[in-house]
Amino acid sequence: MWAMTDRLVGTRVFSCLPAAFLLLTPFGLLGVGLLGAGPAAAQPTWPEGTWTEATTGRPQVSLDWTKPSFDGETEATSLLTSRLVLSGQYPIGKSTRLVADLPISRFGIDDEDAGRVDGVSSTKIGNPYLGVHTRLSGGWAVGGGARLPLTSAPEDPDTGEEFRQNAADVLALATGSLADMSRIEAFGAETFTARGYGEYTLRSAGGLSGRLRSGLTLLAPTENTDFRANVVLLDYGGRAWYDGKRFRVGLGLGGRTNLNADETETFNERSIYFFDSAVQARLGRVRPGLTFRTPLGGEPSDLLDFAAGINVTVTL
Repeated sequence: MWAMTDRLVGTRVFSCLPAAFLLLTPFGLLGVGLLGAGPAAAQPTWPEGTWTEATTGRPQVSLDWTKPSFDGETEATSLLTSRLVLSGQYPIGKSTRLVADLPISRFGIDDEDAGRVDGVSSTKIGNPYLGVHTRLSGGWAVGGGARLPLTSAPEDPDTGEEFRQNAADVLALATGSLADMSRIEAFGAETFTARGYGEYTLRSAGGLSGRLRSGLTLLAPTENTDFRANVVLLDYGGRAWYDGKRFRVGLGLGGRTNLNADETETFNERSIYFFDSAVQARLGRVRPGLTFRTPLGGEPSDLLDFAAGINVTVTL
């Protein structure tokens, strides 16, 4: 499953990275971990990419900043090595809303560790998401959308300077992907993504609620016309909430399984699993919050310890 990541962040770049690059930065471990990968996939979002419940009848905008903590020696990475997502929801009718997001990722190495005055860094804009979410009767809801393939893979380097910058570009894409494994395809280079899902929410009078979701995600590399290069992922997960007067707290588990992986791979080998949690405060139309995510075993846990973030949602 994780072997598909190389296509997401640019196979051409990884194919040109010799072993010498692994000495450039402690993120050599990250590069090694991604070398063996094929496409991976996105998060069951609530709706796409957010922990924040929509406010009925009003548009809202959200800003989510996440800082990943990579496994191993990472002191060289700069403070701004992180992922940022700007998202919004717009109601159309009583039960349907449009949802969209724009992901941005940055990777940087401090000057001293990079061995140069200005260091090395890269900021990459990911694939934007456009979708729709509709509430049905009885606690059911459906939704879906697409990520437009606007993220390009770095070109093959011709000089040492281009090599360093292209390596930083690859690591910027990897940083954004690992910060949220439920939507890795947000930083998939030259990859179109389509997804659909259904969910069921059960609420109690005491402020407790639970939500289950399942869906399918299609990842289609735009430079490969062979349909066998496409990947179909089964997304599944659940979240539990407690809603108080001023705060809401939630815990979630999710997974993604590659349905057309090599037949020799076991279910666990073609799957990734993750845990996340959140706390949010209600301050009128402004809702600040904290999030925490971590992989649950498998190859992702060899690359990432956890990702922690802050977010704010404003109801317009």
